[in-house]
Amino acid sequence: MPRRAVMHLPLIPIVTTAITLAAVITALRHHLVQAVRRLSPSPPQGRWMGRSPRPLKAVGYWWSPDEPHLPHPRDYVDQAWDPHERQRVVSYLRNAYVHRACMGMSWCRMGCPPHPGDIGTCDMTDGTWLFPEGLAHYVAHHSVKPLADFLEHMRMAEFRAPAATPVGTKPGGSRTL
Repeated sequence: MPRRAVMHLPLIPIVTTAITLAAVITALRHHLVQAVRRLSPSPPQGRWMGRSPRPLKAVGYWWSPDEPHLPHPRDYVDQAWDPHERQRVVSYLRNAYVHRACMGMSWCRMGCPPHPGDIGTCDMTDGTWLFPEGLAHYVAHHSVKPLADFLEHMRMAEFRAPAATPVGTKPGGSRTL
């Protein structure tokens, strides 16, 4: 009988250690989740668009060390561009639909401080073109002029994103189109 009691004694510190370790892990996880929530941008509250019935044309995706084959926005700067049209383009881009939300912030390739608030974390669409949320930043702050085909598309739409039929709701009350 005493032998049995001796066998259980070493388990008490192990069980206590396991419970303590589980509590520490739970507390660390809670603090990590809270820190990520504080640092992460709020979820997009704009209009959402589901799958497009046709492939989308990509525009406004820029060079990075991971994607050196993409163009650099400095090659599209046009200081002589009509400011009225530029403002209409910015409005069009900002009123497009959210195609998908991404996991992290982008950065300005033109040298703005890290993570300007209007660079965003989403890919946007008007149903024909796909572009990063931050394209509006480049147009507004750096006079980056979109590709001629995309600009002509916006002109033909009179700088108004097309209406779409709502099919559901996303978190935060955003509509899915």
